[in-house]
Amino acid sequence: MRSGKPLAYTRILNRIEPSVGLGEIRLRNQEAARYARWAAWAAGSIVLVVAGVYARRAVRESHARGAAKPLVPLTVQQQSNEFSFSKVEQDRTLFTVRASHATQYKDENRALLQDVWITIYGREGNRNDNIHTSECSYEPKSGNVVCQGAVQIDLASTDPAASKPADKELQVTTRNLSFNRDTGEASTAEPVQFRFADGQGHGVGVTYSSQKEIVRLSHDVELDMAASPKTGGLPITATGSSLEIRRNDRIVELDAPALVRQGGRELSAEKISIELDADFHARHAVAQGHPTIRSTDAKGEFTATGNQFQASLDPAGWIETIVADGNVEGEQRAPHRTDQF
Repeated sequence: MRSGKPLAYTRILNRIEPSVGLGEIRLRNQEAARYARWAAWAAGSIVLVVAGVYARRAVRESHARGAAKPLVPLTVQQQSNEFSFSKVEQDRTLFTVRASHATQYKDENRALLQDVWITIYGREGNRNDNIHTSECSYEPKSGNVVCQGAVQIDLASTDPAASKPADKELQVTTRNLSFNRDTGEASTAEPVQFRFADGQGHGVGVTYSSQKEIVRLSHDVELDMAASPKTGGLPITATGSSLEIRRNDRIVELDAPALVRQGGRELSAEKISIELDADFHARHAVAQGHPTIRSTDAKGEFTATGNQFQASLDPAGWIETIVADGNVEGEQRAPHRTDQF
């Protein structure tokens, strides 16, 4: 009998059924899907591994670039960790300029110096003065060392060859200082602060000649000495248009209008000069150019004038004698009387 199925359909079944069953087809499809998922996972893992390798390499290269010494700019000719030069006369070193780091620039004829020390020994080699600042520009052609930041100058009264540390005779702080290699002179027009053994002061502008051993404060000088037994227990203030310290001569000069005040007493003159001893303590003082002494207390007022006043001091700073010389006049005013001489 002939079945109801078409002949073509029966032939297709006869071709499929003897070789592979439907269950086996489904099994192979599942295995193929599993293999595909595993292949995709493996490929992704390989990608991650490769990316990690490249990432680690990039990190190492970045660290290597960061740790590498920076390239010298094209405008820089040379860099060094130490820099120094000295001025020598007759086998004696007058001063030395030192820096912990120096950068020499092309086409600019200058070097940038950092952590700069200028040490001055003097013609006799018996000094140890220091100028210190963080940064300066050195111009070899002109010989100028220009320091634009804060500068400290220490004038030391102790021989550098001595075993004990140098005592700072005068300490000066200022800014924008210029030091010339050939003249050995340092100068600035900026405000100046200074300290000494018995007090402090300020002014405007300073010039320091290392060869002549002269320090000059140019304008608006004021000195304040602390109260002590030798000042009678009262502070002393001195003002002047300028102040000059000549270390070779051991002379300090305060120029007109020079004025010294202590309590109710004051001394004015065109010039007040103080002579120092070997330890730089005052031993003699002279007031010249219409000097005038004024004093006010409970007893009244006293005024004295003359061509010149001189005072001698003992080593402790006490006044031993006062001498008035030339055209001396004096007046004492009390509540009920006036005396003149």
